[in-house]
Amino acid sequence: MDRASDDSDRESNGPGKRPRDAEENIEDILAHMLSVGSIKEITTLARSPLLHQLCTRIQNIEPNKNTITPDDPEYKLLEECNAMVVDLEIEKTKVYRFVRAHYRHRFPELESLIVDSVTFAQVVNIIQNGVEDLTSVVDKLSELLPSQVLAVIIVTASTTKGIPFSSEDIGIVLEGCEEMEILENVKQIILEYVHQRMMLVAPNLCNFIGPAIASQLFGITGSLQKLSEMAPDDIARLGKARATASGFAASIGGFILNADMVRSQPAEIRHKAIRVVCNKLSLAVRVDATRHAPDGQQGVELREQVRAVMERWQQPPLQPIAAGMYDRRTRYRRAEKVAKRRAQTAALL
Repeated sequence: MDRASDDSDRESNGPGKRPRDAEENIEDILAHMLSVGSIKEITTLARSPLLHQLCTRIQNIEPNKNTITPDDPEYKLLEECNAMVVDLEIEKTKVYRFVRAHYRHRFPELESLIVDSVTFAQVVNIIQNGVEDLTSVVDKLSELLPSQVLAVIIVTASTTKGIPFSSEDIGIVLEGCEEMEILENVKQIILEYVHQRMMLVAPNLCNFIGPAIASQLFGITGSLQKLSEMAPDDIARLGKARATASGFAASIGGFILNADMVRSQPAEIRHKAIRVVCNKLSLAVRVDATRHAPDGQQGVELREQVRAVMERWQQPPLQPIAAGMYDRRTRYRRAEKVAKRRAQTAALL
């Protein structure tokens, strides 16, 4: 395809929309999911021995430890947990597409109103086949959705063009919702374990940025060594996502944007705060990767350095010196420069 045709495709798609090929690919996937009669035909991880063994090892860990080094067997367990979280997300994507493909015949507008896959499955599990009248489930839905979104769903449901399901069809959908709940629960158990043990793996990183974000960074990269080799600009991009299920592009801030040091700054200088935090965070990660400060004190010092820099940002700017108020030294230096230029000019004459 030449450049002109590529530009014409981009213009026809419109700003903020997915390319045609991506939309057609998603429709093909949903059509395939519709031909599957049970979620168990496409997902196996929730019933796999590997996942069961991993959860058993998490339950049998030694609780009283002072540190976890890369040669510790539990460090390998943490890496396996991070890999398992990725596999669980892939399985959740399959389940979401399965539920979405089947339920769009009952309530086709719902998939454009709820972007999050887990929330979508929970809402479907609550609404089930009673789409036209949601008054009996409003209280349950209000626990999952903002009031504005809930109001739109109620209005849309009353005018939907969906077709009521048979008991067999709704059973297939609810089976997928149950699978989503199982995968999400297991994922949260694994993430909670990683969160609790991060202080033993990366004490300086945890003291600097907090255990929650530290576990997210560790999880998405897979190890401290890989994280320590990343540039600060690349660390700032970790956790960013683009494009929503509705087909429009949406930029979501990375993990660092959720740090308290960044959130406490005004919106107009948060990009500047992210840059400073990532520069110091890369140092904290390298300290943990080399085990130079196992007590975590280096992370505390780096955090105080960042706080000091951000406090200076909040100070009012210095007032400019009024005209005619320069001190004697400044006037003397100016007179010297004028005399020097005059001497150079006189030498040329």
